[in-house]
Amino acid sequence: MKLVKFVPAIAATLVLAACSTQKEAKPETMPKAQETVMNTPAGEVTKVEETLMTKNKSVVYSCQKGGTVTATYAFHNGEVKGANIRVGKKNEVTGFVVDAEDSKKTEETVFASGDYVWAVENGLTFDSAEKTNAIMLYKKGKMADEILVKTCKINKSATARLNK
Repeated sequence: MKLVKFVPAIAATLVLAACSTQKEAKPETMPKAQETVMNTPAGEVTKVEETLMTKNKSVVYSCQKGGTVTATYAFHNGEVKGANIRVGKKNEVTGFVVDAEDSKKTEETVFASGDYVWAVENGLTFDSAEKTNAIMLYKKGKMADEILVKTCKINKSATARLNK
């Protein structure tokens, strides 16, 4: 009696196995993937890594004579690399990059974007951004520079709301 139940089970298994359409993976798949990785230029991998390691932090400043400035800083591995500045609600200057040469001369962290210069206290990092006051934003002129805002202190409550 056991043989009567066992034989049909084996036959069904063989029929199903014969009907199977699953194919074995080609052994050359893995070497092709490795070749693709090996042939990728190192610069492309670095660009992706840098993008993943970049963080932003925004800070709101209250400046002398009632001006408000919002600065969004870009950090790579904790070090500041650039900024976008908005004065009030309308005027925005983007594309600021750290001016390392000027920063060394003045003992401030200085950013430049075309004719505009943004200076903050020395030592601006990702962790200290909400504790570092700004000195001034000015536009370079032929005869004299035009100071747009100066003596800017951090507005802690507005900064906290912005970074939620």
